Amino acid sequence: MNTEVTKLDRLPVEILGYIASVGTCEAALALSKVNRILHAACSDRLVYSAILDNRNGNGGPKWQHRIPLSMESPVSSWARYALADSKAAQDHTVSLEPRSFASWAPQLMAYHHPFLNLASAFALTDAFKLTETKATDSTHALAFGSTEMQAIESTHALAFCLALRLMSEELPGHLGPQWPTPNTETPWARTRTTLTRYLKQPLYSPIIDSSHFSIYNPRMLVQKRNWALVAVGLLSVMLRETIELGQIRRVHNAFGYILVIPIPTSTSIPFHSMMDVPLPFSPSAVAEFASCHLAKMTTADFLEDGEWTGYYAMSYGLDGSVKFDPPMHSIRFVATANSDSPTTLNLHGVGKDGIGDFDLDGKLVPETGQVLLKKRYWVSITWDWACMMTPMGIVGTWGRSNYGGWVWLWKTGWTAGH
Repeated sequence: MNTEVTKLDRLPVEILGYIASVGTCEAALALSKVNRILHAACSDRLVYSAILDNRNGNGGPKWQHRIPLSMESPVSSWARYALADSKAAQDHTVSLEPRSFASWAPQLMAYHHPFLNLASAFALTDAFKLTETKATDSTHALAFGSTEMQAIESTHALAFCLALRLMSEELPGHLGPQWPTPNTETPWARTRTTLTRYLKQPLYSPIIDSSHFSIYNPRMLVQKRNWALVAVGLLSVMLRETIELGQIRRVHNAFGYILVIPIPTSTSIPFHSMMDVPLPFSPSAVAEFASCHLAKMTTADFLEDGEWTGYYAMSYGLDGSVKFDPPMHSIRFVATANSDSPTTLNLHGVGKDGIGDFDLDGKLVPETGQVLLKKRYWVSITWDWACMMTPMGIVGTWGRSNYGGWVWLWKTGWTAGH
């Protein structure tokens, strides 16, 4: 009887590849480091493609991904996404370590990974608060270096993930059928209260002196996009509550039926077509993610393609509450070159809301995503808008002095079918 044990590296390469493909990504990566033969067998796109498709060891729903990889893409690119998928399965139930989380989770969420509905909103909030505090200190520090900028960029990655988790169709926290609820003692209510504090502080309003919008102050530009992202997440939850409870405000000329427009969800926005998403775990992943949407989303073609819609909020009431007027809709933009500044687009738009017809006039700076507009009604009422272009649309504030609130515009097609 032959008792000789066959060594793994003596098996045919095809069998070795199959063995690697039915295990976890971590196992395949470890196997590839044993020797040259196993490295060659595991360094195969089909191995990591199979691991992704099967979600080996991850369980949960299948990921219908649109990651931009093909059989011509480097093996390392496939391995990065497979490893990120594995990380998501491990980390969605535990406290998240901000620095390691920021290099892979935003990419998965941009491609509508099931992590959207699994990640803990509470852990994301805590991670955001931790990095945001460091980033805010860095933004206003006299001395500024690469470490401080990294803190701000990490905050952006976390803010994006937190916003998409809050926009998810799966309810954050453990409210279940109790949502929406006036119960302020639920975990989710406490999370919302914590985030609302950020939006109530003048520091977090995008209406900041225009001198901050400078190529010499990149930290402020990224920080302003961070605040806008968190605002989107929080506004999406508040809007869902308001719509469910029928609490859209009646403005002075709104009689009878009040138009209600559904809001986008995490999976209804085609991020994959609007963002040049960097590879997970790449050395510059966190830095690149902070601006990877600007190249496509600040062009005239993007702005003029289709209609925009959205809501504005009255968020500076005496009681600290947030109220929403009927939605803005049928908004169409025309973007033209600015003869005085080749790096700026002139932006003109027309639309309707609960008050009536209005015009929007101003500018957009593609390099930074800054959007400054003036909203004007036919009765000569005007409001200033100071916004940023985010992956979720145009987000910012409107009003003047201490009167006004937040505003959010998105493409009409992002809510089609909802």
